[in-house]
Amino acid sequence: MASSSKRNTTAVSKPEFEQTHVRIQKYNPARRRIVFLLSVLGLLVICWGFYNLGFKTSGYDHKIANEEIRLLQAQVAQLEDQRAQLLRNLALFQRSTEIESQASKEVKQTLNTLETRVMELNEELTFYKSIVSPSEMRRRLSIQNFQLVRAEDKNKFSYKLMLTQVQGNNQIARGSVKFKLAGKSNGKRMTLSLVDLSDRKRETITFAFKYFQSLEGNLTLPAGFTPFNLEIQINPRSKKLAAIQKSYSWREALAGGV
Repeated sequence: MASSSKRNTTAVSKPEFEQTHVRIQKYNPARRRIVFLLSVLGLLVICWGFYNLGFKTSGYDHKIANEEIRLLQAQVAQLEDQRAQLLRNLALFQRSTEIESQASKEVKQTLNTLETRVMELNEELTFYKSIVSPSEMRRRLSIQNFQLVRAEDKNKFSYKLMLTQVQGNNQIARGSVKFKLAGKSNGKRMTLSLVDLSDRKRETITFAFKYFQSLEGNLTLPAGFTPFNLEIQINPRSKKLAAIQKSYSWREALAGGV
């Protein structure tokens, strides 16, 4: 028993050795780069092969594509020519329209001028008829027309008074005209004469005519003066002619002749 135990003890205490193999390889970076480049090149070749295969299976043909491109370019050039021609036609049409529009405006202006002239001639005819009308057997004076026009300055006005003599029998009518302008200034009523309204030193305007005479002048309103109506007095020298007195609303006179 003792010997057996001893043997076992000896067997356990005996060291065990394991054999290990280590393989040492030398690192070569250039070789790894070559392998990497070859792998990439192979991948590109495979991709190019699939690319060509795709073109062949899809029916794509370079010649046909180039021919289609050439036809499309020809169509584009043709369309550009058509576009340029249309632009030229449009320019001609616009120019023709402008000429027609200008001609139409000139025709309208001419017609308006002629219509205005016809109206003036009719007024003149009526005016002369009123002077030599055989129905008017009595000699008398008349205010044919009175016009008042505002100037650029809001306080300045120009006037035109047309006097006529009916059945004058070549006799000269002489006399004077007096203006009286009624209005209000600072809340007070006032009456102004030509001396107050113009640079004239006399309150009257003299006249002398056989058939008609136009009296013209300017009026300047004082600051703060509001006119209401204008009274015109015609005082002939001859006792055979009756005096005339007419009153015109300032607003009506400015509206265009009364």
